[in-house]
Amino acid sequence: MRKSFDRHLNIFWSYNGRPYSEDNLTRAFITTLSSLEKFQQIEFINWFIEEKIEGENLEISFDLQNPYLNIENEVKKAKKRIMIGFNPSGECWGNEKYYNILNNIEGYQFEKGKLNSDNYVNYLSKKLPLEISELKETDELGKSYGEKIKDIILSYLNRGGSRPDAWIFVHRNNILEMAIAIETKLWDLDPEQLANHCKECLDIPKEEVKYKRFKETFDKLKKLEIKEKNVILNHFLDYMEKIGYYMNIDMMTAKDFDNIFISKEEDSEIAKRIFNRKLDKYFKSYFKSKEYEKLKKEYSLEDKYLNKRWISIEKIGVEGLGNIYFDTYFENNEKISLFIGTEIGVAKGWHNQLFSNKLKDERFKEELNKLYPQIRNNKYETKFELFLRINQISYSRFIYLKEDENLNKILDLKEQIPFEGNLSKAQCVEKLKGKTFEKYINKDNTHIQKIEKRGSENSKAKYNIMSYLRFIDYIKLDYIINIDEKEFNIRFSKLLEKHLNGLKKISSML
Repeated sequence: MRKSFDRHLNIFWSYNGRPYSEDNLTRAFITTLSSLEKFQQIEFINWFIEEKIEGENLEISFDLQNPYLNIENEVKKAKKRIMIGFNPSGECWGNEKYYNILNNIEGYQFEKGKLNSDNYVNYLSKKLPLEISELKETDELGKSYGEKIKDIILSYLNRGGSRPDAWIFVHRNNILEMAIAIETKLWDLDPEQLANHCKECLDIPKEEVKYKRFKETFDKLKKLEIKEKNVILNHFLDYMEKIGYYMNIDMMTAKDFDNIFISKEEDSEIAKRIFNRKLDKYFKSYFKSKEYEKLKKEYSLEDKYLNKRWISIEKIGVEGLGNIYFDTYFENNEKISLFIGTEIGVAKGWHNQLFSNKLKDERFKEELNKLYPQIRNNKYETKFELFLRINQISYSRFIYLKEDENLNKILDLKEQIPFEGNLSKAQCVEKLKGKTFEKYINKDNTHIQKIEKRGSENSKAKYNIMSYLRFIDYIKLDYIINIDEKEFNIRFSKLLEKHLNGLKKISSML
């Protein structure tokens, strides 16, 4: 029988709607709970609130953001009042340095208009002791810290009325016995908002808030779905998988990857997030594995940049000579899932010059070809890239020049582009528009335009131009799908060791 993959067959997926929004997620959740049999509702609620409701003559009802609830004369008079924070992590913000700086939130005197503008990241970087790069960092759900901080500040500035996202009411003999308020977030919960709900709606201490994670909640509903077939519950779990908040299967599959390319843009971003989340799970396992511990000891690795997908290798040979990094790869649908690469000569000018000078030695080039042979098989394929780095004290830009499967072609090009420092703005632009780069850089390149617009013609700021190499192994999807964490650890470790060994040998030859 033919099966359709049209998402709109799911009852929670609307045409021209916002299926990804918090409000629609909450609506789907409450609609699903209301569809359960009464005994299932009681079983779920007992688990959800970590307390027990039982006995005869119970009636359970559900509501969303109802502005007409009688808070003073009904909700606050319930025998038991409970506040549930419901989100992916089961936590409030406040556990990271980015949020701790807001402990004195009222002292910063934020302006709503600037927070609501497209330029809010620059505004926050000027108000807070954080760099723009830090504010743009994202969590595992793809949410930037700048976005979350902005939302938290706006929540604080707009505080006043209280309207939780959803309610569960338990009546006995027509008397409200229990009122359960639910606040849903697609990332970390806001403690200011929860505290306001506790005070304004429930009249309970803010310390009594309970937290539930999406994954554990949907796992619980999954068990109910298996026991008693329920079409709405089945649709809800499917919907949560589609929007990326419930991974029923943690293993990476071909379907996860295919969804990135067969879906529209917004759906594709969700598919990328799901794939990344699964991959993060594998990486977390790897960096606790015996395979990684072995390499860590042998090459004196440090763990400080692992969350950025960098391998810190300062203690290999010439300090700062190169970087090793890894990430997902979604540039096309050629079944390449991720890459691991080594950058040479990008950190400092003298590293770059040291490496460039060595390229005059043909034996050195031969050794590089041995370390990084051209490979194309069913596991991965190796490519070589050359980039330019243009930098000045407060400015740094990277321009792609050329990619090739032949390392010698890239090395020959690098020899033609020596490090040049102490350039004026005019000299820098002249070099970039000159004959050396005319094959690779359009004269209207946006980075060149940005340099031209920086400062005045008489600016005394000095620029550097240097070319640097990337040795990259693009890992094929078939090499990592449908394998467990143990096998992933073995395969990824072999590739990482190749790059660590390469960098160590390069350093020893300089």
